[in-house]
Amino acid sequence: YGDKAADMMFTEYQYVLMSNKDSQGNIIETSKEGAEKFGMKDLNYDRADSSFRSGMGSGGDESVSVYGIIEDSEYIKFGKAPGRGEAYVSSAYAAKYGIKKGDTISLHEEYEDKSYSFKIVGEVDYDGGIALFMELKEFNKTFGYDEDYFMGYFSHSEIEDLDKQYIATVITKDVVLRVTNQLMHSMGGMMDVFKYALIVLAAALIYLLTKIIIEKNEHSISMTKILGFKNTEIASLYMVPTAVVVLLCIGVSFIAGYYLMIWLFKIFMLQMDGYFAFYMRPVSMILSMLYVLIGYFVVTVIDFFRIKKIPMDIALKNVE
Repeated sequence: YGDKAADMMFTEYQYVLMSNKDSQGNIIETSKEGAEKFGMKDLNYDRADSSFRSGMGSGGDESVSVYGIIEDSEYIKFGKAPGRGEAYVSSAYAAKYGIKKGDTISLHEEYEDKSYSFKIVGEVDYDGGIALFMELKEFNKTFGYDEDYFMGYFSHSEIEDLDKQYIATVITKDVVLRVTNQLMHSMGGMMDVFKYALIVLAAALIYLLTKIIIEKNEHSISMTKILGFKNTEIASLYMVPTAVVVLLCIGVSFIAGYYLMIWLFKIFMLQMDGYFAFYMRPVSMILSMLYVLIGYFVVTVIDFFRIKKIPMDIALKNVE
């Protein structure tokens, strides 16, 4: 996520203003080439029908950012301009709630008894947040703003002619990366602990299973030693079938675990604001199975020495 976070931005600089007018009532303009005005409003989406559970801890309403975008925008592309009561949905919003083209969704104000319905006419490739996109003119009409209303500017580079006292916030790549770096700093070490702990756990489980197998077959192993079999040959009789079972179990459990994780992650995300797409790199898939095999290899070495230590007199002691 940290590697892709910067690519999820609309542009390099997003200026959010405190108001679109200065203290004298003049529209706050910029001469920056390529800068585009946009409108923005936060509404709430009732996710009661989509949530896994209701009541405390169910997540309540989801905050949705509704953007008003100018016609033929350079930053956010519409296949066809949305009309009255129509909107495009962000790919994150669509993926989280299964929203498709042609669906109608209802959003409401947080502190007022007002709601708005929008027909979804398309999807914008934006995984950075839960958002809807309208044309700026329709945005202002829908929410009762003046025709010249806007909330900020999109720009490819820094805008230097805006008075800082009217700027609420500036969203840049550095700001986004700072958040992701903090997340990695807080949770990255925890993931490493889980990784090594699970290797030990897998090895311990395999160790206990093979220990039971060997202990139940001590008499047979002792007898094969009397018959002249080498330790390596005896070990192969017990370890090869075990290895086949372990490999099959790793493959089946990985596939089952992968799809179970997708399902659980979706449920988890429905209880939270925002959206993270579950993604597992191919190299991570390979490593997850390799770690179990490493644990199994360690157990195999231990089991070989255990078989080697089984004395031949065990078989003779049990002869009646």
